[in-house]
This record gives sequence, structure tokens and C-alpha cells, in this order.
Amino acid sequence: MMKHEDIPKLAKYTRILVTGPQRSGTQIAGRIIARILDYEFHNWKTWSANPAGITSFLTTKRVVWQNPSMVGAVPFLRANGGDLGIVFVWRELADIHASEERIGWTGHAQEVAKMCMVPGYDASGFDIAKRKQEMWSYWANRHPNLYTIPYQCLSADELWAPKTDRVGWLSDQTRG
Repeated sequence: MMKHEDIPKLAKYTRILVTGPQRSGTQIAGRIIARILDYEFHNWKTWSANPAGITSFLTTKRVVWQNPSMVGAVPFLRANGGDLGIVFVWRELADIHASEERIGWTGHAQEVAKMCMVPGYDASGFDIAKRKQEMWSYWANRHPNLYTIPYQCLSADELWAPKTDRVGWLSDQTRG
């Protein structure tokens, strides 16, 4: 597991993907990593989880791309990304689900579809956050360019805002 003070070690990569379950803290983690490394930051709104977004990411240097929808693409990116580090934000499932509830997150079906599920799959009752963590747990210790950062260690950064200050924020908001 990475610690906040380990983030500068990611500078050995020219591209860094920050991914994980929706509502796990990928947005703030990506912004923190980009600030510490002085890299350009792009999120899921800038580059979508599609071939054009992946191509943009893989052809840019000194960049951090935050996209929770890219967990399913980790094996492809790891094999084809060249100078690429992949950071997975680990947050307790109960906290992820509470955050989904707090903001009224409605992207469950889309996230299941992006994880290469069969079209028409009944996603009700499927815990996509848990599945992403299970996949990551399988991969994490098998490849040297995969890093896990606990959500709570991000609180050591100057960009961090306490939970009490985040009431009423938008889903991708990181500053008040």
C-alpha cells in the first residue's frame, strides 16, 4: 500500500492512471498526484473511457488521468501503456456506498456495462465497487507498475477537505 509520502516515487512514469470504484476518491487522488508531480491532470470528463480517450492518454506525457471507469482496461493498459503507472484508490465499501447514497449516484448500470458485462445483464444487486476491488486484488501484487493507495492517506495533503466541509458538493468537486 502506498502512503502519501510515496507519491513522488510515481515520477518514474510519464503517464499515471488513477482508477478505482466510483466514489472511492479517484478525483482527489488524481489531483493530488498531479500536483505533487507537477503533471497535467485530466479526468473522466476530459478523456472518456473509450478508444479516443485511451489514445489521448497513451500519447501524452507527464499526465495523470483520473477515470474510475478504466478498471476493466487495466490489463490492456498495463501491457500496452509503455511508461505507465496505475494507481487504484482503495476505500472501504461501506464508505463508497454511503457516498453514492449521499450524492444520489445513478451510474451503476453504465459502470457495469463498462466492466464488459453481457448486454442486458440484470445489474440489480450487483456490487460494482466490490467487483472492482476483487479484480484489483487479483492483479495488484502481480505487476510492479500497479499501486494501491488508501483513501484515508490522502487526508495528509493540502488539497484534502474534511468530510464535514464536503456537504452539498458535486460528484467531482474537490474544493469548496
